[in-house]
Amino acid sequence: MTETDLSSPPAERPAAATPRLRVFVSSPSDLEHERALVRDLILALAREYRPYFDLSAVLWEEEALTAAQSFQAGLVRPAECEIVLVMLWTRLGTPLAEEPYGGMTGTEWEFVDAVEASARAGSPEVLVYRKQAPCLIDVNDAARTREAVEERQRLEAFFQRHFFNPDGSFKRAFRQFEDARALRELVEGQLRKLLNRRISAERRASVGAADWRGSPFRPEHAFALADEPVFTGRESEVRELVARLERLRARGRGLLLISGASGVGKSSLLHAGLLPRLLRPFLFAGVGGCRWCAPDLAGQRPLQALAAALCAPAVLGDALAGVGLDAAALARLLARDPELGAGQVGAALDRLQGVEGGEWRLALLCDPLDPLLAHVAARTVEAEACASALAALARSGRIWVIATLRDDALAGLTDRSELAALVDEDAWYPLAPIAPARIRQLVEIPARVAAIEHAEESAVGERGLVERLEADLAAVRHWPPLLELVLEALHQAAERCGARRLLVSDYHALGGLDGLLRARADRLWARLDEDARAALPVLCRALLVLESGEQRLPGARDGDLATLAAHPQAMALLESLVAARLVVIERDPEGGGAAVAPPPAFGLAAALRRLLAQSREEWLVRVGGWRETRPVDEDRPPAEPSLERAPWAEGRAVARLVHPALARCWPVLRDWAGMPEHARALRLRYRLSRQAWLWRRTDCNREYLLGETGHAALAAFVAAHEDELEALERDYLAHSRAHLLAQRRRNRWVRLTGLALFGLLLAASAAAYWAWDASRQATLNLQYSRLKEAAAAIDQGNTPEAVELAIGAAPYLPAAATDTLADAFTRNHLLALAESPGADPERPLPPAFSDDGAWLATLSHADGARLWRLRDGRFVAAGTLAPPGAALDALRVTGGGDAVEVFGIGADGVWRLPLETARAPDWRCAGAPGGVLALAPDGRGLALTRIVDAGVAVCMVDLAAPGRVRWQRVLHQAEIRSLDFSPDGALLVSASRDGRALLLDAASGVERARLPRAGALDRPANRARFDHAGERVAVASADERVRLYGLDGRLLSTLGALERDGRTLRVHESAVRDLVFAPDDRFLVAVDDAGQVVRWTLATGAAEVLGHHGLSVERVELAAGDEEALVLSASLDKTARLWGLQTGRELAVFSHDGPVSGARFSRDGARVLTYSARDGSARLWSVAPADGLSFRLEQDDHVWHLALAAPGDGAEVLMATAAFDGRVELWSHDRAHPEQAPRLVHRLQHAPEVRVRRVGFSPGARWLASAGFDGAARVWDLEGGGSCRAQVDPRCADPEAAGCGGVHQVLFAPDGRWLLTAAEVPEAPLRLWDPADCSALPLPSAFAHDGHGVVAAAVGASADGALLVASGDAAGTLRVMRREPGARWRRLCTLEAHRAAVTDLALAPDGSALASAGEDGRVALVELDGAGCVGPRRLDAGAGLVYAVGFAPDGEALVSAAQDGRAYLWTRAGAPLATLVGHRDRVYSAEFSPDGQWLLTAARDGELRLWRRPRRAQDAPLAAYLVLDAALGGVAYAHFSPDGNSLGAAYWENAAVWWRLWNESPAIDPAWVRVWGPERARLALIREAMRFQRGD
Repeated sequence: MTETDLSSPPAERPAAATPRLRVFVSSPSDLEHERALVRDLILALAREYRPYFDLSAVLWEEEALTAAQSFQAGLVRPAECEIVLVMLWTRLGTPLAEEPYGGMTGTEWEFVDAVEASARAGSPEVLVYRKQAPCLIDVNDAARTREAVEERQRLEAFFQRHFFNPDGSFKRAFRQFEDARALRELVEGQLRKLLNRRISAERRASVGAADWRGSPFRPEHAFALADEPVFTGRESEVRELVARLERLRARGRGLLLISGASGVGKSSLLHAGLLPRLLRPFLFAGVGGCRWCAPDLAGQRPLQALAAALCAPAVLGDALAGVGLDAAALARLLARDPELGAGQVGAALDRLQGVEGGEWRLALLCDPLDPLLAHVAARTVEAEACASALAALARSGRIWVIATLRDDALAGLTDRSELAALVDEDAWYPLAPIAPARIRQLVEIPARVAAIEHAEESAVGERGLVERLEADLAAVRHWPPLLELVLEALHQAAERCGARRLLVSDYHALGGLDGLLRARADRLWARLDEDARAALPVLCRALLVLESGEQRLPGARDGDLATLAAHPQAMALLESLVAARLVVIERDPEGGGAAVAPPPAFGLAAALRRLLAQSREEWLVRVGGWRETRPVDEDRPPAEPSLERAPWAEGRAVARLVHPALARCWPVLRDWAGMPEHARALRLRYRLSRQAWLWRRTDCNREYLLGETGHAALAAFVAAHEDELEALERDYLAHSRAHLLAQRRRNRWVRLTGLALFGLLLAASAAAYWAWDASRQATLNLQYSRLKEAAAAIDQGNTPEAVELAIGAAPYLPAAATDTLADAFTRNHLLALAESPGADPERPLPPAFSDDGAWLATLSHADGARLWRLRDGRFVAAGTLAPPGAALDALRVTGGGDAVEVFGIGADGVWRLPLETARAPDWRCAGAPGGVLALAPDGRGLALTRIVDAGVAVCMVDLAAPGRVRWQRVLHQAEIRSLDFSPDGALLVSASRDGRALLLDAASGVERARLPRAGALDRPANRARFDHAGERVAVASADERVRLYGLDGRLLSTLGALERDGRTLRVHESAVRDLVFAPDDRFLVAVDDAGQVVRWTLATGAAEVLGHHGLSVERVELAAGDEEALVLSASLDKTARLWGLQTGRELAVFSHDGPVSGARFSRDGARVLTYSARDGSARLWSVAPADGLSFRLEQDDHVWHLALAAPGDGAEVLMATAAFDGRVELWSHDRAHPEQAPRLVHRLQHAPEVRVRRVGFSPGARWLASAGFDGAARVWDLEGGGSCRAQVDPRCADPEAAGCGGVHQVLFAPDGRWLLTAAEVPEAPLRLWDPADCSALPLPSAFAHDGHGVVAAAVGASADGALLVASGDAAGTLRVMRREPGARWRRLCTLEAHRAAVTDLALAPDGSALASAGEDGRVALVELDGAGCVGPRRLDAGAGLVYAVGFAPDGEALVSAAQDGRAYLWTRAGAPLATLVGHRDRVYSAEFSPDGQWLLTAARDGELRLWRRPRRAQDAPLAAYLVLDAALGGVAYAHFSPDGNSLGAAYWENAAVWWRLWNESPAIDPAWVRVWGPERARLALIREAMRFQRGD
């Protein structure tokens, strides 16, 4: 069929100017962001609606406002605009002038102006929006808050006045929004409605007075020329096509090719969009008119159809007839000579121009052009001639050949070279689908033109029709055909009801989009014959997909059209679906060139070639950009030019369902895909396609090729449907097969090579293991050596070095490192240290300590003089005494506590510090660098030496009187080596290198005596000191002697040699360096260059060497101790050592990293102060160990027992200690501050000089009871105060009586109501007492014994609430008594369990068993129930006497402590579980921790050992987890705290010790856990070690 027309479309109006449409945007300043959003939205709509309107936004900030008038007067009035958009939020705006605005705000006036104009003239249309989001106000700004409230009230009044009636009903409409997104949706939707309404009104008016007849929707066919009023949505495309035709006209070309997917609207765009524009006169400059024709090229004679269309009377019939050309002649001419034929057509147009005036054009519409480009079978000679004729006509420059072409036919252009040569970027226009934003436009404009209404909403809360369609179609790419289908169905439904209204209810009644698609598909399926239906499986496998096993309904897939073309029946079915708009055929631009991979090559040679090529390229690039600088090889043949494909030839044609819902809603597809064999095929096809595309998109990466499993899974599918595979899938399978073959070959070689290498691997693995083991052993040996170094450092008293070495070995040997740390801290004496930066050994600047050791003054070249105070175990800077560069050489500190004074001595004199700025010295008494200083006992006199021309002088200053120098005189001609004041400060003695010592009056400097009186010693005098009585002076000399002088200079004695058996033995074999008198002046201690520390008995002249240093001893000091005097010696061997004066025992070693230059005691003798000039450090030590893990609680006698309890909320733990001096001391430990020592709460007296054997707390710790050797028990009320005494053994009431055995046990009832005592009283060894007043309670008959005293007892409760009491006597007999609630005591059993005395008893936590320990070396285990006893079962480890026995908290194990230095662990059944080995002497105590995970043993060797409880029987002896030694002699008893975090231990050497075991805080540094493990990281020892390492 041929369409021809000469006229314009119906009722065509002359082209008019685009209407102007202005949108006035009004809002206060609190909506700046929303104003910008609305402006951008209007700009976007302006571009979209450009063919219809000149749309613009009017905003005051974009207007050219001048200073000649006010803001409001300079703006366009809202009444002059077509649309006014008002937005309000928290305020109404800024008030305007009273005249002419009536005092209204700018926004209010703009609104009023707009609505009044709208009421008068119907324009502008006013849209009001109110923001509902909350606004944040700073309530601290009262003025701003008040202003905001007032603004809000004005805004509410505005809305009440303009939008609501007095009765509360709405007067005007406004919309509310929450955020910018909601505002954009509201504004865009309403503006589109207003714009579409205007377009509809204009088009309806253009139709004429008569109404539009029929449906404005075209679901079955394209829009025609007459449908221009209802055709919309393609305005931008029409404008672009017109522009392209103009460009082609300027170039003398005429071919315009419009391609696109099926159903995209190519024909509608051509006939209803472009053609009406072309028919407008003078659309193009100089073109007065245009005629058109649309030949039908689908027949067998397309050239004849073309000629017939051109010769139609309404086209060029008359003009061509004038030259004798009819249709047949023109067809022959075009076939024979297309250029000549095109020229004749052009001439005919010229003749038409002469008749009608102006240039005339011909629009030749080839819609579609597909038949001329069909497959090879349709390529006839006439089709080729027709294509040549069209190309010639297009080249003529006077004829527009406008053709449409479906995407899949684009490839056919390559066979029409003449047409293809004309297709360039201007000539080819790929038509894209319409944007989903225009759905509303395609609904509203045609409907309004045809006077059809549509429902905005169907019910309250539901979306309107347009919104519903937008939701259903927005996600679909090709939605216009579906939209036309829906609208036509709704129109027919409305026609059937006699209404012209599209309703949502009708849309739902039709089943929505799914229902309409299903109905159309069913109608099509019903028309198909069986042959067409038989092709469905092929089409389903191409168009459907199931992605995974969980997906049950099929989805849509892109099917390759070239592959489907090999199946004619499937193509026929596909074309039917395309015609029904159920399937879309389009071009996939990324799918072209499926066979992109090189031929598969996976052999060894190919791999080597790839490797060599890659290496060569990398090397060439590395050597300096060879590719860019190498010359062109002239002999090399030029490369063939690459053939680039035209853009329209790229990609591939694919077919896809128009909507994915079709696969789910159409039963034909859904049921087919639901069959198991079909579903499996679809899943396999999905896997194949997905892997193939991944392989292609990763440049054919072999990692994505199929393996053996994948290839086998796809084998059946490929075999069954190989002809349906797409080119990419076939290529992928070919490469996968080749790769599998190469892998199989490689695997064979690998297996053969593997067998050969396996033996080598075994040998290499063995060698590697040996090397690893050797390396591990070497590493462990290195760490063991470091731990040995740490042990040596511990012996030297160098705790910092020992801790550093142990922590370094911890990652490899955590257990051994833990033991080393425990040893280091239990033997540690270091309290604090301070480093002096920039220490110079050639010019030492010694520090100065206060007498109590709490203050330290340091002097360094880098930092000057600084003062430090001891706080929490470290020296903390307390201030600067003098800046760097101050001329100070020495410091002295006087006083102590909070009142100290520091004096600086320099070459110019003595200053009282601090010295903030340079000033004259307070005492002009210069001291020589390195000179000798002496401070008087009262702290007032300071003597210092200086070198003058006449010799060495001594200057004496009075520190209490600034500026006063008592005296200054020359004393010696050689170096003065010491100065010493007498105890009363009245005398001063000096010792000099000249061999003399001078005795001076300290007040006047008058010489009192020379020592010796006549002449001088042969060797230098190194040291001179007074005794404590101030009556004698001892002089240490380099001649290896010590001489004692009276104050009158008389020689009293000489110490240096002993007479033995007629021989003289020299005690000092080198110079005596220093000496000191004992506090009682009975002894004198001297040290020499040989490292000896010698004690001289002054009365007899006897000498005893207390100890040795490795090098010369430079200083010695002496202080009174608790048991004996203490001797402190400082040596060049880097140590200072502490000795017992009487015993000669080495008590402690204090170490430095360099020779110890000085050492002295604090005033109270509890601390030692040392200094090393070489390492520049000053260190403060404790005479007693100070480890930070334990707190020594000193007692006056042996501590034999203790008890612990946690009263109240457990914030504190109480510990009571029992000592042999009759004292019971109560201590409190604060769990919130575990690093603080327990404080003494009470010092209680059981009885003077009476040994206390046991102590115990009542439940809740209200009472504390003690058992003494005096046959009495004492009870203290810890809450109310007071105490009472219970005389258990009447025989002990008389101190002179014999046979008093004492009380062995004091035990409280589980409810604390009574106290049980066990004693060696034959008549009543067990007795009950009221703890409130110590009154005796009636003794139940069940408690009677047969004349034997009780030495062990236990109290407990059974699981059923009955009370239990067990006793063991000196004969080895056990007795168990039981009392049920509300009943009397009864004897449960009496058992002969032991052959000797019972030493300890323990009841299981649930009262179901009793364990006893005896002197016969056995443990007896007795099972208990309400009826009696079962047993005993005797457990004998052959360990001698058993001291203690105890149950685990879960009752499943028990532990015994034995005389052989071991503890034994047993199961509840009596089977041996483990032996705890490590103690070196008898084990007195053994028990489980409260959580049952650990065991604690205490032994006579002085050690506490912690063991991890084993859960299975151990063949080897169990090693200790942690060893703690306080060096206080044997441990009589040890006990866990109730929380298990701490320990209490009773020591034989007059002390109890509180040990910190676990950290109280659950927070553990993860770094500690990585090094020490989760358990050891919780140890308080580890926390203390890390703190010590950091110097905290």
